[in-house]
Amino acid sequence: MKRILNHFRRRLSIRLGLLIVLIVTVAFSLLFGYLFYRGKRYIQHAAIERATKLLDNTAEHINGIMDDTETVTNFMAQTTPRHLSPDSLLVFTRRAIEENSFLTGMAISMEPYYFPEMGRYYSAYSLRYMAYDDDNPIDSITTVREGPFEYFDAVWYKTSRTLGTSSWIDAYDDYNEGTLSSPDILTSYCCPMRNADGQFIGSITASLTLKWLSAAVSDLKPYPNSSAIMIDRNGTYLVHPDTAKLYRETIFSDAAPESRREI
Repeated sequence: MKRILNHFRRRLSIRLGLLIVLIVTVAFSLLFGYLFYRGKRYIQHAAIERATKLLDNTAEHINGIMDDTETVTNFMAQTTPRHLSPDSLLVFTRRAIEENSFLTGMAISMEPYYFPEMGRYYSAYSLRYMAYDDDNPIDSITTVREGPFEYFDAVWYKTSRTLGTSSWIDAYDDYNEGTLSSPDILTSYCCPMRNADGQFIGSITASLTLKWLSAAVSDLKPYPNSSAIMIDRNGTYLVHPDTAKLYRETIFSDAAPESRREI
């Protein structure tokens, strides 16, 4: 009888031991799973928060430059009509570039024959170039009366004249044969200029190169393998890791996965 009782006790002890091990294992697994879940959520939240903060700081910097560009241009549109002469417009555009390091170009373009002695065209233009001497950057500004071309059809002039209000225009290629042109893609803020009677007499255009914008956005790397893109209102890529897509493709180009071809 005693041997039977000892046998059952040993079996019961083994079962209890196994049950305890099972309970501890389940409890540990649940605790480990919970801690893993919480840790994963924390890391995801921290990553999103960091990326959002970097994006907000970059957007604030870009918006600040754009706001300053608008302020300078609007001020010039109000004050320039009081001092209109061919020579003064050249001085005004150059001074605007000298005093505002974020500006790439500044143009004051007048209506046809506004200065009869100058003929049909008169547009004063100052453009900033970054030259290099022994790898040292030199900030160079060139100021000219633009060559005779139909700038009245240029988007930066026509927009001001047609809309009658200040506005930003989409990125564009500044090249015009025989004229002072930026080698970089520009985006511009255009402001109509009016005389005391409210009549449109010309346009003031402040330009920014997309190089600084691209650098600001491309440097936005919360993590080593991350990247950033920027598009305009039409979905055209302004900043993209694949430079072949810039200004040529839109965010909708590869909208249909079946249209993609692996090379």
